[in-house]
Amino acid sequence: MPIPAGHHLFVIDIRYTAPSEDIESVRAPHMTFIQQCLDDGFILVSGPKVPRDGGLIIAVGESMDAVQARMAQDPFSTAGVVEMTFTEFDPSTRHPALAALAPQA
Repeated sequence: MPIPAGHHLFVIDIRYTAPSEDIESVRAPHMTFIQQCLDDGFILVSGPKVPRDGGLIIAVGESMDAVQARMAQDPFSTAGVVEMTFTEFDPSTRHPALAALAPQA
């Protein structure tokens, strides 16, 4: 999926801040949210960290504000069981296998 013109990639670093039972109680709704974001192209890739103390997401967005607003809807966020750090970057260099990520004009 190409990155739309005017959009960048965002690394979202998720760190669990609650006991594992609190995390597990909202994991299913979180995964439903992740699937919806994958389906509409907001999320390119996501998964748990190793060791499993959180997760990472690479998302596509027009602005930091838009990405943060979208992630504020994540059940992990609404339940207050995680802390998220956002890093915006412009993928100017990429492996040929990721050529499809070139911005569309």
